[in-house]
Amino acid sequence: MSAKIGHPWVDESGESVYRVCFPATASEEELLEYCRAVESWWPKVDEPVAFIVDARSVKTTSPRQREILAIHERKNQPYTARFMACSALVVSNQIVRGMVTAVYWMAPPNYPHKVTTRIEDAETWVNKQLARQQDQSNR
Repeated sequence: MSAKIGHPWVDESGESVYRVCFPATASEEELLEYCRAVESWWPKVDEPVAFIVDARSVKTTSPRQREILAIHERKNQPYTARFMACSALVVSNQIVRGMVTAVYWMAPPNYPHKVTTRIEDAETWVNKQLARQQDQSNR
């Protein structure tokens, strides 16, 4: 696996798959700390990676938090274009799905992504995406 992000919301125990578990509530500063950790990690990445983002406990976000996430997405685009194999977001309801849509409207991802309500679906999809990319790189 590539370098470590080193943030408490991120489980880095999987091979090439980083699992992020957003808390039910987070302050703007806590969200910024997460974003800074990821932003300092990207320049160290040297292989394709995938993210599974578990946002099932999130019930709402502020407009400022959505803006922070959109800025974060845009800042990372040079790296995600090269190394982000895919990202799956797991949400618990349509309100959170709408928040994800708002962030992606402000900063469209430049990598394959999926929003689902089941962690199992996210895992299956991410593993298929990674396998497909590995097959293509072996050709």
